[in-house]
Amino acid sequence: VRWDIESEYPELSSNAFVNDELFVRTELDQIKNRLAKQTAPLTVQQISQNINQAESAQLILANLITYVHCLLSVDGSRIDAKEKLSEMQDLASQLKQVLLPIEIFIQQCPSDLFSEIIKSEKLKAYEFVWTEKRKQKKFSLSENEEVLLAALENPGHISWSNLYDSLSS
Repeated sequence: VRWDIESEYPELSSNAFVNDELFVRTELDQIKNRLAKQTAPLTVQQISQNINQAESAQLILANLITYVHCLLSVDGSRIDAKEKLSEMQDLASQLKQVLLPIEIFIQQCPSDLFSEIIKSEKLKAYEFVWTEKRKQKKFSLSENEEVLLAALENPGHISWSNLYDSLSS
């Protein structure tokens, strides 16, 4: 039995892969631009829009990253796949960074607003995670510090994992 991952993407340069990568980049840019223009506190509708758009991008990005990991598990010497994995991990870091201010807002907002947020049908799935994060809010850093930590995650511990994978393949 031959392992066939071509049903997901035929190759890194295939239209399907390139289009999915473009989708993720476009969604990320839209969220960044929308939040950069935001001056007033976020409404439940705006939170929902940004979280759901990011979730769609994260799902496709997870597919892209998994595909690249599969390619590297078969041939760990593929430079193109290593470069693409680095790009995809950077995109994941950017998505995390752009969502952090929203997550911090939800973690710090008053209880009545939090109740309103989780009543939203589109955000109900996040209730448990956000409730647990709210319990930890006294241990949170400032928004700038949290974003910095997220930015350093990719060149930090993820790079050590990538180095190990390269050396052991």
